[in-house]
Amino acid sequence: MAKDFEHSETGNWNLSSPYVEYLAKLFKEADEYKEIAKFGFGDILLDLNTREKDKTILRKRGFEKYIYKLKSIILWSQFAIKGKTDKEDFDKYYKFLEYIEKNTLKNIITTEPVGMKSRDVINEELFNVNFEKVEEIDMKMREPMNKADLIFMHKETFDPNEFKKKTAERFKEGG
Repeated sequence: MAKDFEHSETGNWNLSSPYVEYLAKLFKEADEYKEIAKFGFGDILLDLNTREKDKTILRKRGFEKYIYKLKSIILWSQFAIKGKTDKEDFDKYYKFLEYIEKNTLKNIITTEPVGMKSRDVINEELFNVNFEKVEEIDMKMREPMNKADLIFMHKETFDPNEFKKKTAERFKEGG
């Protein structure tokens, strides 16, 4: 008899597979890159040793990686999203993130004169408008993912006796 993929459950948390753990990892990484995009560093102590020139580059790269991670989350979870509207929203989110990648990121750094020289700086107005939109997508995509049990399982209660019974049945069946 072919054995179905089994998963473990603990309360209402979905701990069913490495797949869901990978999505959680992508969210964590996206949050780290979001912080770098916003501030130019991920650790407050690094701020003391990071030159403004480097922060500009780090902020742009952080924003690029933040968008990349969100796109990865969409691609990894899109198949499980339920409901036509949610699926359409995910398509729109992905297309908008691609648009920002192709059209906005190349203009996010501008050059400003400093005496006889110039320096690269973040175009804060352009950055802030787009960063807020990306952050909004980040937050909006979590609800459909949650409805699809990719974040929390929607099981009313965890019955340890029922879990023991199912486990015993699996052992009896040889799996």
